Amino acid sequence: MTFDTPEERKKFIEDNLKLIYYCAKSQDPDEIQEGVIGLIKAVDRFEPERGNAFSSFAVSYIKGHIMHWRTFNKVIKPLRSSESPTRRVKYACMAEFPENYDPAQEECNVELELVELVSSWPERWQKILELTCAGYTQITIAKYLKISRMTLYKDIQKIRRAYIAENRR
Repeated sequence: MTFDTPEERKKFIEDNLKLIYYCAKSQDPDEIQEGVIGLIKAVDRFEPERGNAFSSFAVSYIKGHIMHWRTFNKVIKPLRSSESPTRRVKYACMAEFPENYDPAQEECNVELELVELVSSWPERWQKILELTCAGYTQITIAKYLKISRMTLYKDIQKIRRAYIAENRR
């Protein structure tokens, strides 16, 4: 699409910003920013002589940029089940206890249970859990361990299943 002045191009982009909010599933500023990049690329590549509507053309670029951003910037969330050790410690500390009760000892016991469980897991699972808790993204962990993201994803699923199975005992 050709514009006579940069102001016309800017005005056209601003007029189509609603497409980004239509495509974005959240109001995350980073996600919106990626949508704007997709919209700008769509404006630059749109060819009206082909007979397509701009909105139809732009939606694929916007969604593509947002999906790409989501894929490569996702942080693995630590395991959170209703029986997780951290929740048990949290609720244990909130309850009323006898005078001789030591919540620090309870926390140590829970941590020991978790350490015993994790130490029985394969080394790669332990490393995945360590890097996940440190806040690294899936793509970073996969590159560090020299495995594919799909392999990492499957390992994370196995870790979750192992953790849940162990807590049911």
